Amino acid sequence: MLDEIQAFTAAGPSGARLKLADVTDFEWDTVYGFAPNMPIQMYRSRLGDDYKMGPLGETLTDDTSVLVFTNAGAVVAQVPVGPPVFIIGLDAEPHGTDAALTVTNEDPGPYSALNLGE
Repeated sequence: MLDEIQAFTAAGPSGARLKLADVTDFEWDTVYGFAPNMPIQMYRSRLGDDYKMGPLGETLTDDTSVLVFTNAGAVVAQVPVGPPVFIIGLDAEPHGTDAALTVTNEDPGPYSALNLGE
């Protein structure tokens, strides 16, 4: 999925939208976007007190955002997104199956900025 997001942002002009349902191969009904360095308490407030980041937590950097997909309240996938792609303005709010990433940077360059929304 990360490869598809990177390929899309490299080709997509500002305003281009990538619907997450088009690049996932698993069932999900909600996606949450967590900003870099968001405390584990924020994850747990959205995903449940028993949420554990697992091995994902060892791979995160100061620039890595995380998309967490759930189905019927259970976590089904966690996707780290980091440079050269940045998802900005993440607030850990739930988004449904119409969620999309929208390119916000004006011109192609080595880095891409995206927003998560519906």
